[in-house]
Amino acid sequence: MKTIGPEMRGLGWWVHYEDAATIEDTSSTIPAYLTVTPVIRVFTDAGESSCYLYYLNRQCREDGHEFLITCDEDDFPEGALTEYALDHHRRFIIPVDEDEGVYSFLDTLDAGQGRLVEFVTGVSGVADARVTAPDVWAEGSSGATREYRFTAGEDLDIYARVYNMLTTARRNVSVTLFDITDDSTQIGQTATIALPALSTGGYTAASDTAHFEWSLDGADIGAHVLELRVAKWTGEPDTTDNVVRVAFLVEPRDYSAEVLDDPWDMREATVSPPAWKTADIDTVYNWDSSAWTDSIGGMFEGTIPSGHLDDNRLVLHIPSSSPYWIDGDMYNRFSLVGKTTGTAADIVLGWVDSDNNVDSVEVGELSMTYGRTEVFDLEDDWEGLTIKRLWLGFRYSTSVTPRIRIGRVWLEEAPQ
Repeated sequence: MKTIGPEMRGLGWWVHYEDAATIEDTSSTIPAYLTVTPVIRVFTDAGESSCYLYYLNRQCREDGHEFLITCDEDDFPEGALTEYALDHHRRFIIPVDEDEGVYSFLDTLDAGQGRLVEFVTGVSGVADARVTAPDVWAEGSSGATREYRFTAGEDLDIYARVYNMLTTARRNVSVTLFDITDDSTQIGQTATIALPALSTGGYTAASDTAHFEWSLDGADIGAHVLELRVAKWTGEPDTTDNVVRVAFLVEPRDYSAEVLDDPWDMREATVSPPAWKTADIDTVYNWDSSAWTDSIGGMFEGTIPSGHLDDNRLVLHIPSSSPYWIDGDMYNRFSLVGKTTGTAADIVLGWVDSDNNVDSVEVGELSMTYGRTEVFDLEDDWEGLTIKRLWLGFRYSTSVTPRIRIGRVWLEEAPQ
């Protein structure tokens, strides 16, 4: 209900008046025998000081239905109805027609859509700020989004559209953004906005947008709870909607995605593809050269001969130019997603560093169920190293002829 209007959390049916309003579908092209009628209920607050209508288009076949909403003052407490209906969903005023005590207005709803409106006087001596989670969005390297999932290294622009729900303007409104995950750390500078007056002419929201900048790095890896705070002022009618929280996830940078700009996701090569289909693997040793398949897109698929269960290799793609080599102090968290047949295999990761030293370490197990392996920490093994060549080996303890599928290999940075 927060996306409809925060006020609805404190409302209840107005006893004896809950059915006093009517709603009529004026525009449906669906035959009457297939039409599901809309519903409308009258709500009020705990002090019965305001009159609200909540109505719902239960017809889920068509968008753009026009509805006529009607209220007769004889069916309501005195003074409950006015010539202005505040739309808590779209944050503007709907003008209401009055004819001999009958109040009415038109509204258009899509399939399954509901609306909360409140009868108001249209005159106020103070502003009232509102911000909710859908009013917040962020822009990173992939553009604007409300799916707050980003990668360390991105520079974010975070925006919040703050609305004025009353007809008096307010200038010099301070808006701040804090990371409250562990303590309370301010993000960016305090923004100052000006809230225009809500127009009684109808159908125009009154808002301004606050902007914050957040540069993500390795120290930010993990989940964050951000809290946006709009300053309160004396006489503001409702301050419960001056604060909103949103959750952000900052993921570690992955070497192949960040440095190569081409993740090791095993997508099929489109130009001069190798026998094993993907350019994410430079070469192979001791694999069955007659058994390469491509039954699943974006998946390496190969077979290890039974005579090479302890000396096979897949060499991952790393350019020969040193600017593309792996910084072992930064990218040292290994994992992959894949599966094997026959029996589980030990995964060995081997490498050559910039001084031509060769080494390897066991980094996990490849199971017979497709999934991601546990992240293996290479920090102690790669401290101070630059890696120029990297390969995978799969080691089996029993005689099998395993088929292996690999969907993605990650080499991520460690949280700082």
